[in-house]
Amino acid sequence: NETILIADDDEIARRITVRLLERVGYRVIVAHTGAEALAHFAARKDAIELVLLDVVMPDMTGPQALAKMESLKPGLRFLFASGYAWEPGEADERIVRRSLQKPFDLDDLLRRVRAALDER
Repeated sequence: NETILIADDDEIARRITVRLLERVGYRVIVAHTGAEALAHFAARKDAIELVLLDVVMPDMTGPQALAKMESLKPGLRFLFASGYAWEPGEADERIVRRSLQKPFDLDDLLRRVRAALDER
């Protein structure tokens, strides 16, 4: 019954992710850009338990959107999705540790989402 906010500018990846998460019982709020995700989050921050953000999006990156969301709700649970392979030292360790590599395995997505939601 948890609510997840997903922001991804890749329509196919977004649709597949939303469909899978809804099929297993999550409520999903969908955004196409970082700015749209931030607007949804500001309006419903108390209901959103996890954000899944694409790292690279037009107008605002996933990490930029997350920073603004965390200022509204410290301790927010999050995951990133990325089509880029990270080289050691290339990206913030926080992003790398919490990234799903696109295209991701759907079982891995479900495991990682559940693990992120269950974190204390």
